[in-house]
Amino acid sequence: MPGLPEPNRPPDPLGSTASLGSTAPLHPGAPGPTSRSDLIGGYRLAGIAPVRAGGRKALRIQCAWRALVVWAPWTAALCLLAAMKTLHPEAVFLSGAISWIALAIPIAYVAIALRFPSRGPQDFLAGTRLVPR
Repeated sequence: MPGLPEPNRPPDPLGSTASLGSTAPLHPGAPGPTSRSDLIGGYRLAGIAPVRAGGRKALRIQCAWRALVVWAPWTAALCLLAAMKTLHPEAVFLSGAISWIALAIPIAYVAIALRFPSRGPQDFLAGTRLVPR
């Protein structure tokens, strides 16, 4: 309505880019259900391979689970943020909270990787290890 002041909006750390959705599945280094260590531009270029505890190649389902554990929380937060901004633009506090959560997820991943450099939580959950080729 004209003449009404703009409501105070909490800071949105991701801005309008979160409305575009996640580009995580497009990342060339993210293992997917159709690949093991033969990922184009991913593990092969890095010279590493995902293996099971016995040293054999990781199963496709293990690689899919590993990818899902990493990408699902962040992608879900960004999709929820996009839905909130589209369907309920008046819920600015909730959108701001989701934005901060979406920003905190990759920061938490980096912190966990620095704390446990030998094996990430996705490797523990999938039963895999990354080894040099």
